[in-house]
Formats: sequence, structure tokens, C-alpha cells
Amino acid sequence: MKKITPFQWVMIVIGIFLMFCNKIIPPILGLSEMGMSIVCIFVGMILMMVTVSLNWPVLLAIFAYFASGIYSFSDAVAMSFGHNIVWLTVFSCLILSVTEKTGLLRRLAIWMISFKVAKKSPWLFLFLLFLSVLALSCVMDCTALILLYTGITANLLAVLNVNKGDKFGMLIQLGVMVFVGVGMSATPIGHSMAVVSMEFFEGIVHVSWLEFCLLGIIGSLIVLAIFMFLLKFVWRMDTDILTGYDPTKLREELGPMSRAEKISGLVYLACIILWLLPSFLPTDSSAYTFLSGMSVTAAPMLCVIALCLIHCDGKPMMNIMEEIGSTQWGAAFTVAAAMMTATAIQNPDAGISAALAESLGGAFANMPPLVFVLTTLFIGFVITQFCPSTIPMIICESIALALIEGGAVAGVNAGAYAVAAVFAIGTAFAAPPASTFAAITSGQGWVNSKQQLGWGGLCALVCYLIACLVIYPLGCLFIG
Repeated sequence: MKKITPFQWVMIVIGIFLMFCNKIIPPILGLSEMGMSIVCIFVGMILMMVTVSLNWPVLLAIFAYFASGIYSFSDAVAMSFGHNIVWLTVFSCLILSVTEKTGLLRRLAIWMISFKVAKKSPWLFLFLLFLSVLALSCVMDCTALILLYTGITANLLAVLNVNKGDKFGMLIQLGVMVFVGVGMSATPIGHSMAVVSMEFFEGIVHVSWLEFCLLGIIGSLIVLAIFMFLLKFVWRMDTDILTGYDPTKLREELGPMSRAEKISGLVYLACIILWLLPSFLPTDSSAYTFLSGMSVTAAPMLCVIALCLIHCDGKPMMNIMEEIGSTQWGAAFTVAAAMMTATAIQNPDAGISAALAESLGGAFANMPPLVFVLTTLFIGFVITQFCPSTIPMIICESIALALIEGGAVAGVNAGAYAVAAVFAIGTAFAAPPASTFAAITSGQGWVNSKQQLGWGGLCALVCYLIACLVIYPLGCLFIG
């Protein structure tokens, strides 16, 4: 663990003051005393999460809600780590960890980029490379995927004698980062941020998993087309480096598929089917009632149980205690913070939603729905480049929900907004604090901070515009 710097100590002191001494801060913008305390606890938590640690400030916020008399301690725990979406994140990570360890994830990646057609043109190879990243990230954890693909592409660049600092290598790694983020934002399959957004507006409109996937995948394919255009005609990527390279030889390192790979793949496929199946069933059927009633967390939980029971080569596919010890808990802490914040903001006794509607209603009154979407999501788009994306999404959606329910804005499709918000805010590329995949890319040395801010920021801007100008209008046709 790195030593805490003087700047971080200052942030800690400010954060603790906001969390525990907020009673002396007078309410603003018409907030009640409880509402002001919630805002202060939230700001203090975010300050420390962004500058110090993603983990323990969430725990401190739980205690602060209790110490401030807003919630009992058990209620504060229940609305954070007790929330079902937190456990959706944990169970999904456990399943994907087993999938990665069996080698199935690497096999799928190599298989997708080594089709014979890739030999015909360097541009076809690059298209297949980025398409494979996009396809797998639509259903896989972004951390595992960015580590896998940065390793695969680093080996590729070594074979091609490309060094760090070369434009070709930078663009390859930039593309991997971009499409890990785009795929993660395109579907709710294994991605808690999308599920959080869908649940946030559940009281107004129901967005099915199939509807989310269709809109997200359409948007992501458009981003892929634009990125390839930028590579060829704007950034003028020199593909002569790939002359003579035979990607089909990558398959030579793949042996026969093991039994463990097959089992892990089938179990995760079963999980995806359980998530998507309600979208294809009549809403008045008993099967729909049962599957939709068991929540999105039940499917990965059942798959975890299956992996613990199924044995391969004399041992269980999953040793749950070992997997829990190696699981990346950062995502769970971020989701816990988001759900705790969302629950507190929507508490009618706090009056935050009413205060937002009253204070911001004049600014957004009579604003066309598309302009409202562009404006609010731009705020989230900017914030998310410098802090974990789930939190800015909650801020934007809290504003939108308050204004929609308060009648300050009219004609905004909440379901389409929920999908567009994930795509606009989840595609955070411009700075390492924005996301795990952005931080890992920055640490590899192929993309420097200036390139990430400029080139990555441009890609993020493209995703924001696609979210607002394509996904939201299409969502208005299908949802609600």
C-alpha cells in the first residue's frame, strides 16, 4: 500500500469534516437539514474515493449515515452492501474469474482475431481485433478483458518490432481500451452499472434486458465504424507494419478445448439465458412471473452453486473461498456507494428531489427533451473522466428523475435516458481515474497521459454523441 501523501491527508480531513460535522453547515438550495447532511456525506465520500481510496471511504459513509441519525446502522449496511446489485457484481466476478482461469476467455479472443479472412488485409485484421474486444466486453468483466487484450496485443507488437512510443502501438492499445469501455456500456450482461441505471428508473418505466442490449449494440457498432474511419482517414494509421503478418498462426498455440473450459462456458451461457429469457416470454405467463421475480442476482448465484458442485479433474470447478479472496472488490464497493447514494437521495424525507426540481426547474423548463438529454449527460460525461463512472451516472439520473417526476421537464423518455446515460457516462477514456480499464491502459506505457486525454477524450466524445443522438432517439421508439 502506498504511503498517504500530505494532499491526501488534507482530503481525508475535509471528507471527515463533511461527513461528521455537517450539522454546522447551513442548508442551501432549499434543502432540509437531513438533505444537507446527505449531500455533505456524499461529497465527503466522493472526495476521498477520488483522491485516496475507492474502498474504505464507503465504509466510513455507512457509519456517517448512522452517526448523523439519518439511518440506523443496519439500514445503512442494507442499502449499500446489502443491495442485491452489489451481490450481482460479486457473483458475476466469481463466475468470470473461473472462466478466465480455465483459459476459455483467451481461447475466444484468439479464435475471433485469427480467421483466415484476416490475412487478406491489415484493415480486416484490425477490424476483427477491435470487434472481438467489443463482442467479449459486451458479456465479460472489463478488468479481466483489458488485462487479457493488453497482453495479447503487447505480444503482437513485440513480434512486429513495434516499440513503446510508436504511433502504431499507441493506436492499437487505445482501441483496446475504447472497445472494452464501449462493450461494457452496451449491455447489462455482467455489468452492474447498466443494471443500476435500469433499476434507478424502474418506478417510472421498465427497460428489459433485450431492449438495453439492442440499443447498446447498435450504438457500439456505430462507434466501431467511426473508430475505423478515424484510424484510416484522420489518424492515418500505417498498416504497412502488418504486411506479411499471418494472424491465423495464433491458433497454433491453442490446443483442444478442455473439459473445464466447456463447463465454465456452458454455465456462464446458462446465466446469460436466465438474464435474457424474461424478455422473450409473455408477461402474463407463470415462467415470466417466476424469472422476473427472482431478481437479476439469482441467476449468477445459482451458477456459482453449480460451479461449486461440478467437479473436473478431481476437484470442484470453483473453490468459493479461494475465489472470494482473489476477487476484485473495487467494483462492489463502487456499486455499494452508488446504491447507498441513490437510496438516500430518493428518500422523500430528505427533500433532495424536491429541492432539485425547484432549484433547477427554471433552468430546464420548456427545454426540448433532446437538449435536456444532451445537457445533463454532458455534465456526467465531463465528471466521469476523472472519477468512477457509476457515481456521476447517479448524479445525472437523480437530477433527471427529480425534474421528470416534479414536472419541470416534459416529454423525456426515462427508459431511453437510462440506456443513453450508461453509454455516455460509462465510456470514460480520458484520464486514469475514470475507470479501471483507463488506469490499466495508462500504466502499460503504450499510451501517455497527453494521448489518453486528447485521443481518448475524442473517442469518449464520440460515444457521448452517439448516446444522445442515436441511442436516445431509438430508445424513444422502443421503450415506454
